[in-house]
Amino acid sequence: MKSQKYYELVRRYEREAKQHPERFQRRTRRYIWIGYAYISLVLLLMVGATGLASLFVYFRPHLYTIGGLIFVAFFTWDLLATLFAKHPQAEGVRLVREEFPLLFQEVDELRTQMDVPDIHEVVLCSDFNAFASESRSRFLVGKKRRTLGLGMPLLETMNVEEFRTILGHEVAHLARGHTKLHAMVWHLRNVWLRILGGGEVSFWWRWFAKFYADRFEAMTAVISREFEFEADRIASEVRDKHSNISAHLKMELKSSVYDVQHSEWINSLILDDPQVPANAISAYCDRIKRPIDPAESAKHLRRILAVETSIYLTHPSCRERIAMDGFSIDRPLDEMVQEALGYVGQSSDEELAFAADYFLGVKREELLRKLDQQYVLANKQVWAQRSEFISQYKEQLKVLEQRIGDSEAAGTKPEEADLLARANVLYEILDQKSISESYEKVLEHYPENPTALFVKGQYAYQREFDLVKAESCFTRSVESNPRLEYDVSSYMIALCRELEKSAEAERWQQYSFGALDALNDSRDERATVKLNDKFISADISEQQIDKIVEQIAAFEQVAKVWVACKKLEVYSETPLYLLGIETNDFLKFRSMGYYDSLGISIANTVDFGNEYFLIMLQGENKKFRKKFKKLESPLCIDMAARRSSD
Repeated sequence: MKSQKYYELVRRYEREAKQHPERFQRRTRRYIWIGYAYISLVLLLMVGATGLASLFVYFRPHLYTIGGLIFVAFFTWDLLATLFAKHPQAEGVRLVREEFPLLFQEVDELRTQMDVPDIHEVVLCSDFNAFASESRSRFLVGKKRRTLGLGMPLLETMNVEEFRTILGHEVAHLARGHTKLHAMVWHLRNVWLRILGGGEVSFWWRWFAKFYADRFEAMTAVISREFEFEADRIASEVRDKHSNISAHLKMELKSSVYDVQHSEWINSLILDDPQVPANAISAYCDRIKRPIDPAESAKHLRRILAVETSIYLTHPSCRERIAMDGFSIDRPLDEMVQEALGYVGQSSDEELAFAADYFLGVKREELLRKLDQQYVLANKQVWAQRSEFISQYKEQLKVLEQRIGDSEAAGTKPEEADLLARANVLYEILDQKSISESYEKVLEHYPENPTALFVKGQYAYQREFDLVKAESCFTRSVESNPRLEYDVSSYMIALCRELEKSAEAERWQQYSFGALDALNDSRDERATVKLNDKFISADISEQQIDKIVEQIAAFEQVAKVWVACKKLEVYSETPLYLLGIETNDFLKFRSMGYYDSLGISIANTVDFGNEYFLIMLQGENKKFRKKFKKLESPLCIDMAARRSSD
């Protein structure tokens, strides 16, 4: 479904949800059961196929029939296992009623007010969030379990009254049955991902997806937003509306300021030490408790209050949520910011104790230690992979720095691809200031490089709050590379709303639909190369050829490299180069797995400054060699001749 049609579909569902909320909920549930009915049909077909394969084995026992039975039985069992898989338990520290009487007293009071059955567990987690869930240990047949999850950073940030409104919001989800529907949606998506993940059965999904998938996504996004509004309304009725507004504002403000800082802190630790830090969560909680300078708060609050809900989001924007509690949004942003500063300013620990001190008391430090320990255990593998990833980037950075340094020493301009590659590497491993400086270096030599312009626009918008500079960079980046249209349009929508240019924001909104469709079509077009695609001659410089030769020289199996381009329909001004790799071991027996592995290694090594698709000219791919040879000006790099000349 095209983006404009999806937008209209979401808006239609939103109107329906507001006019007839109960009817829309029933409709959403029917749609979910349609999804399950389809999965049941697929499962029945697979069970039938397993039975049929068993008959073939019984009457015609043969290697092929036995292999077919194993193949079908495996995917049948895999789908059954996914359908009835255990629901994962929430990660965190389970709180005991006897140790935290004030917290459980608060939960019990809310349960009584909203007529909610028992909540089976209260979990303290490390996220700057809170949640409520209701599920069975196994779909339809397992034991029912209601869970209330509370983020330790929230308790460290909110005062008692603000945290009470958050508790009220989450218990309201349980009271109104929102969590049951969310559990079904989560489970259904997991099963579909399993069907799609097995390429052998994904063809059963495609025809149904055209009819179902977009409608299901639009419907669940709309119903999720309506559930958030409903939970806010209920929380405001049983708690204080003033605290509800300040809690929402503070959550948005603190996360926008401190989440990025904490991520940069984590990244800096990985650069120095591959060991997982023992204080990741407690350090985050300490950081998030710090007061924010009023001038900085004003900048962030202006942006927060300018944001409107995207059609793709499942949660409404902050401005729409606080409007439910009487915060007027039909006025200039400056006025809204001044009022919002008043709400945020009244949330300090000088007026009321932090919720962590009130509800957790002397156990606070012990709980933080447990969360820190859980973080270490849960992130060892991720941390090791990230450390290895950064080590590889450091090695790549040394090569790039050497190459750029050699060019500067020789008095020549460094190659654009080298400068951009260095900036991209630094983007992965350094702080935002260093990243900005590295892309600035690219623009010194190549002032119209689209990637560098786009990143500089991001930095100007997100860090410097310089909207004029950001708009200039974004505009120039699109002029240099139209494929950035959608990414730029998402920033321009937010930028125009912050400048209170509603008409221009709407114009960019409409423009973004076509840009998104073009970007998706372009990605699909560039993702694969088929034999019936049209090839055209490639136009690359001698420097680029030398770079390809230099990078592939280490692969002694490579005899020739054919270079061409694919004829593109979308964004044809940025070509997709094709590298056909011909090996010199045609007399040796090699499996396709060997050539696939070799192709991956080459693809991870070669970077000549352009987007390319690599084809190993072996097996069925041998036919591509004829297409390369038939070009009007075929470009073939003879690696054997180059090696002998060296």
